[in-house]
Amino acid sequence: MHNSKVIKFLVWILTRTGVVYLALWMALFATLDVRLIWGNTVVRSFNRLMPSFSDLIEYVVSGRTLTQEQWADYIRYYKRVVKLSSEDGAAYFFLGYCQTQAGQEQKAMRNFQIAVERVPGLFWFQYDLAVALYNRGNYYGAIYWFQKAVDFGPERMMHYMYDSKLYRQVIGRAYEMGHNVDLEMAQAFQRSHLLVAKSWYLLGEYDKALSMVQYGLSEGFGRDKDFYLIAALSLKELKRYSKAASVLRSYLETYPGDINALNEMEGLLLLTDRRDAAQGIRGIKEAVSERFGFQAEDLFHKENYRLF
Repeated sequence: MHNSKVIKFLVWILTRTGVVYLALWMALFATLDVRLIWGNTVVRSFNRLMPSFSDLIEYVVSGRTLTQEQWADYIRYYKRVVKLSSEDGAAYFFLGYCQTQAGQEQKAMRNFQIAVERVPGLFWFQYDLAVALYNRGNYYGAIYWFQKAVDFGPERMMHYMYDSKLYRQVIGRAYEMGHNVDLEMAQAFQRSHLLVAKSWYLLGEYDKALSMVQYGLSEGFGRDKDFYLIAALSLKELKRYSKAASVLRSYLETYPGDINALNEMEGLLLLTDRRDAAQGIRGIKEAVSERFGFQAEDLFHKENYRLF
């Protein structure tokens, strides 16, 4: 009888203890952020799928060729990043950049637009959106975003790159390879002004193109020789032939073998009925082409996209 009471007491204790443990477990589970746990699990799994960034960095820094399959891998990766972190502007920007290199410019432009909406005021985001619009012939849109890029300047972009996890994945290695990120951005900042001038020229707004060139040169951006060519072309369209010829003569003193400038000079001389002088320029042009193999370049070629 005594043993029976003891057994019943132990069963009662064990039953109550099990209920208590169950209640404690349920209370603990309720306090956990299940989404955070799941998100961290996804991140760990996702990071194992991350492609090697060495090829991407070498492509940006030294122009190493990547296959379409490699670009497809990067696109898949950044699409996953976008799904995981839909508020991260850099994710859309990196995705857009990879899409441009895979020939998917229309899709890329949409992702650049999302990037500038997520994080306004970042130079590269605005620059590549402007390039996408420029390459597709939307020159008014390109002017708007190039001007936005130069209005904000590069400083905020530099701070963002050092804070962004996606940029930190690549930018340290780029520095190690001798890629001067600051210099690249400074050059693109200058080129933004040139591309605004080119856009105005292509729109037939020659006065505005000339004004932008003059502003760029006043700011010391004359290292890009296309500034002078756009100035000469704009002056010619404005029928200011003497001034256009003067700009080209000065330019050819520095770049005597530039076929584009020689072509324009020949055309100007013919316009002003100076046929003997035009014949002389033609002879110089043929000699330069034969001796050095120089060819005329497309002044209004498609622009390259930039990651950093």
